[in-house]
Amino acid sequence: VDVQGVFREIELRTASGDIKLDADAERVDIKTLSGDVRLEGAVADLDVEAISGNLELRLRQLQTKRMRSQTTNGSISHRSNPLPQSEDVQTVNGEVEITGELAKDGELRVRTMSGSIDWVRTKSNGEISARSRSGSVHVDGQAPSATAGGRRVEFVSFSGDISVKSKTKGAAP
Repeated sequence: VDVQGVFREIELRTASGDIKLDADAERVDIKTLSGDVRLEGAVADLDVEAISGNLELRLRQLQTKRMRSQTTNGSISHRSNPLPQSEDVQTVNGEVEITGELAKDGELRVRTMSGSIDWVRTKSNGEISARSRSGSVHVDGQAPSATAGGRRVEFVSFSGDISVKSKTKGAAP
């Protein structure tokens, strides 16, 4: 499935096959049983779910208010600056990679059973809670439970490393 353009709302459902979306919309809802999802666009409210498939999400400058991405067996990669006001990311078996600055008063929650979590950001701000049962936890610029700026970040991994890296401001995400 290949969709391009500007829409008020997009809803896509597939049993099998890749989805490529290059579009701007107020709301996007994608669900697939098997297939990769690639999204580029400006979206205010985003919900993406795949049972088996990788999610690659590149959001343009429009401030995304809410984003939920979930996969049972697949990796999730998300880039935007700033990140959505509220972002929930979940995978059972797969890596999670997020690049971008946390929105003012934003919340970022990432959970994985088996897979690493990596976040590259330009500033050290917000409260970060990071836990891994059988992996390492590394947070550049502050302790994993530090508080600042009214922002909240929570990372949980049962079996995987967690890494938060600070990048030079001005570097493109």
